[in-house]
Amino acid sequence: MAALDSIFQKSNLEESKRQAKMLFGRLLIALRKSNHIKLYSLLESVNETDIVEGKLVLTLFDKVAFDMINNKNDIAELEGVISGIKAGFKIELACNGKEPFDKFKFETFLKNEFGNCLTIK
Repeated sequence: MAALDSIFQKSNLEESKRQAKMLFGRLLIALRKSNHIKLYSLLESVNETDIVEGKLVLTLFDKVAFDMINNKNDIAELEGVISGIKAGFKIELACNGKEPFDKFKFETFLKNEFGNCLTIK
């Protein structure tokens, strides 16, 4: 029963982070219910939430997901959904992840660096 008792222990999270987690959970539920599957699945890579100056700040660890969702149409859609949950909130996206390895960029870099001395197979 120790696992069940740990559910009811007081959390060490700051109040803004706790509210952000709750708001983010409601956002995910609303996205799922309204069939915004793209946004729902891309927000899977959120690893940190916080509320700063009336904005829900979502930090993603996946750079590709961040690039796909960081456009005015998707942010406007997220803000529309979040305003239905709690009025007056805006969405801010951040990324703390790394860009995936691109072998074509690396090949170009190697060709520029070494010239004809290098043979790539």
